[in-house]
Amino acid sequence: MLNGITGIYFFSKLENKLVKYRCVTEKFDYMTIKYASDIYVKAVGVFGNDADGFFHRPFYLEPGERTLSFFISREEKTVADFVGVNYINLENKKGRLEIKSIEFSVRKRFKSAVLENDEIIAGFSADKGGVLSFLTSKKYSVKEFLLNDEPVISFEKEKPLNVKENSNLINVYDNGRYPQQVFYGTDKPPYSASVYRETLWRMNPVQSGDSYGFLSEIVDYRVDKEKVYFRLIPLDWAKKNVPCDAYMECEYSLFGNAVKVKNKFVDFSMLNVGLCVAPLYQEFPSFNVIQTLNKFFLPSQKAFKKDIPLTFWGEEESVSKQKFYVETFWSAWLNADNFGLGLYTPETLEHFVGKYKSEENDDVLPSCNSKSVNYMAGIRKASLESLVPVKYEYYIAVGSVKEIQSVFAKISKKKRKGNDDERF
Repeated sequence: MLNGITGIYFFSKLENKLVKYRCVTEKFDYMTIKYASDIYVKAVGVFGNDADGFFHRPFYLEPGERTLSFFISREEKTVADFVGVNYINLENKKGRLEIKSIEFSVRKRFKSAVLENDEIIAGFSADKGGVLSFLTSKKYSVKEFLLNDEPVISFEKEKPLNVKENSNLINVYDNGRYPQQVFYGTDKPPYSASVYRETLWRMNPVQSGDSYGFLSEIVDYRVDKEKVYFRLIPLDWAKKNVPCDAYMECEYSLFGNAVKVKNKFVDFSMLNVGLCVAPLYQEFPSFNVIQTLNKFFLPSQKAFKKDIPLTFWGEEESVSKQKFYVETFWSAWLNADNFGLGLYTPETLEHFVGKYKSEENDDVLPSCNSKSVNYMAGIRKASLESLVPVKYEYYIAVGSVKEIQSVFAKISKKKRKGNDDERF
């Protein structure tokens, strides 16, 4: 920590405070700021040294007494000069910001992490973005194969079990497929919409990355045996490698045969303010499973949905038939033997379901890499508002339909008793 870079700053409406430091430190690539604020602040730090020149890093401060840590650059490079910060009041009101301390350090970048117990294994990789990119059972042997030229999947108890050979149950064909945070915002000026699939596409922050294959930036992370946490700057889906003025936070942990995911999103762009726009259907979360889990199960009906045309989402003639009321907050994609993945959305009572390329003979195995995919999302109407945090959680369970139902019942009981932990 350096002396002389703390301070208290008072803001008038929408005022900026440019603070020049020109501090020379030991080499660093990671900063930790302890502060207290009663307003939302966008800060733009200036860093550099003789070798790298100077560059800017935006970071965002929420109200409250908090600690924020982040890598100062997307590239793996260290610098020694902390030139200064421009603190920008994002709110149309007076405010106070106190910078209590700033610490500098060198930290390894996130590469990969695994969470596992006796039931499931969940994997995360930097080259997939900060998302759950691998999920399979540790209780069953899970294998995909061709049967009469059709890809199918089996879950069998097998001892000894070689989990390394188990199939990934999550489709990872592109950045849009992972279980992840996805939001839909403004399409009005001054936002400049881009074209995706011959359509002018509204603001669309996506946790993993954009439609061009670029990955969102992991600016902070924590990994231990119990939890994996990421703070990310998401990319705008239809634009090419364009970061959003936003933070996404994601925390993953395990509960029996389920992955628990806690999410938080804050838009700092100020583009989604005061717009008289009807609320849009938002995904809480977006979720795609492999094509061999091709039977949709709705527990309230106590039957599999075979007679409903679950075509690709977004087709106007079928979209109304793809929305299902989930009175127990969950539904599932299963195989012929009733094994698969279930999605539990504690605060969301409607699931949107679809299939993509199911009519084509796509026999790519493993089908986690296939274009063909089965989709499911918890949905509800909401407007994306700048400076309004969005928090929600969900669970993904692996196993037989009875095992999925059992773990979701336990989670529901735990939540009713108020034993759930606090959200970040």
